[in-house]
Amino acid sequence: MALLSGMPTIDIVDSPAGDGLLAAFEKTSRTYLMEKTGSLLNASVGGKNLSLPVFRYDWQIRSEAINLLNGRTVPSVLWWGKRESRDIYLDLMDVLDGAVRPTGTEFLDTLLYEDFLDSTQPAFQWYLENCKLTGCRH
Repeated sequence: MALLSGMPTIDIVDSPAGDGLLAAFEKTSRTYLMEKTGSLLNASVGGKNLSLPVFRYDWQIRSEAINLLNGRTVPSVLWWGKRESRDIYLDLMDVLDGAVRPTGTEFLDTLLYEDFLDSTQPAFQWYLENCKLTGCRH
């Protein structure tokens, strides 16, 4: 992830090579952001029992992954990776919303912060890490 994130802009054109590179970057981004360990972090949040997915990679690597497609190309192809970035973000939000669904709120609901604040330290850490990735304001 560090090597890919540090790459200079790519002079991509709408071509089979550009399409292949886009697909590879999308798959890499999705893998490092979304891959789970198969374990769950069970916690009581807001009086509800949650089973939070434990992600394989730490949040700093996941942060590089969610931003992997951003700002990769020259100004003539600003569209490159935008749809894929949106789709990856929406898929992550589906996972996070599903994890907190028993609370009756969505992941980005500001009321959820207080509930996680009063939960266990590992659950609050999980929440804050994923907030960093999704743009929560806390």
